[in-house]
Amino acid sequence: MTSFQFLKAVCVFGILLGCSALPGPPSVVKEWEPVGARAPMIGSPETPDLAKFVVGTWQTSTGIDKDQAQQLGLSGLEPIEGDELFTFAADGKLTVRGKVRKFSVEGSWTVSGDTVTVDYKSVEGKSMDQAREELKKGAESGTQAGVARELKYDWILTELTKLTSWQVAPDKQQLFCNASAQDTSGMDSQIKFAAGTFLSRQQEKAQK
Repeated sequence: MTSFQFLKAVCVFGILLGCSALPGPPSVVKEWEPVGARAPMIGSPETPDLAKFVVGTWQTSTGIDKDQAQQLGLSGLEPIEGDELFTFAADGKLTVRGKVRKFSVEGSWTVSGDTVTVDYKSVEGKSMDQAREELKKGAESGTQAGVARELKYDWILTELTKLTSWQVAPDKQQLFCNASAQDTSGMDSQIKFAAGTFLSRQQEKAQK
């Protein structure tokens, strides 16, 4: 095997392990853990309104609100923990990163009434439209790098961008998004919060 063939084999092996042709951001340095039952509720002195309540770092999970799960006879159904960390800054900036996967999405957030609206603006420093175009070209090329890139970023560009409207969940400690319901104003609250994506407050893990 020539040195060129060896280097080529190493590159292909790296791609198959999930490396991306796009330069990724540094991995998340901080480690996070759930605040759990100690998380402040909306309306508490610490978080009196939605604009203050949302500020912080949150982790995704998919499932059903635990109280409603009991009402629906699904108390044994545990939520599925996600990999995404949402950080809402007090100045209206939003960052979404992976706890395990290396990716970074930047955007902004605003509050109107009882809803937090998110606008995803860029992924890995590229606009969402630019990233979609690059993924399309990569997929059409049929190369290993193009396929690996598509697998890594397809969720961001197709699923994450659906999670735009967040409201306080029934437990008053989490945020909830039902991406399939564009207009939830006329829906019964039980149906509205039956299933979807939740955000649970996180705290920086203490260093041992």
